[in-house]
Amino acid sequence: MANLGGLFNILKRKDKKESRTKGNIREKEETTDIVEDKGMKEIEQEFKYLDSKTKNKICIDGIALLLLTKMGIIENAINFYNIILTPSLVEEIEKQKKDNEPEANFILNLINTGKFSKEKVDKNKDLIQYGLYMAELEIVSHFLNGNCNFILSDDAIIRANREILKLNAISTPAFVLSLLNKEIITREHAISAYAILRSEKWFEEWIIDECIRRVKLKK
Repeated sequence: MANLGGLFNILKRKDKKESRTKGNIREKEETTDIVEDKGMKEIEQEFKYLDSKTKNKICIDGIALLLLTKMGIIENAINFYNIILTPSLVEEIEKQKKDNEPEANFILNLINTGKFSKEKVDKNKDLIQYGLYMAELEIVSHFLNGNCNFILSDDAIIRANREILKLNAISTPAFVLSLLNKEIITREHAISAYAILRSEKWFEEWIIDECIRRVKLKK
């Protein structure tokens, strides 16, 4: 999401060749066992991060915010967590309202009623060397400045820098699992949310399949 102007169009790429799901079919077939093992360990690790009741301040990026809104889960999340929006992200959402994007209008209503925390941040310009700009730079700066406990992000650049910058970055699929675990959403709501997430084709099929499997095991 380096280009914020594409926030509400980026999920509409699924029919093009650069679609992440279609682009990784061959890799999935060749390395199913390795990729799935690594991916499931990642989800479990992220799931455990959110288990701590003392860490509830989350800075969210545009992709995760849009996906949670599409899944009908964002209101559940903000009732339990203090979710922070960066100034760049709020500015982009305000621009998208002019294009009559339904998600933009819905999110702005939540902002205007004080459901989100909109916080300025001292940007760490040294982070540019890691490929972080605009909203991504603000989000990571928030975390490194101690202003939040977690980053909720599906942005490839943020997630690629998790180890080197020691970021507690979690994904949307893992976040949905955490909401279910805390009984903030029901099993039915979680399964419905994953069906919507699958249709957006932002994540690999096997990730969605594994998440749904875990939801069905939840009693």
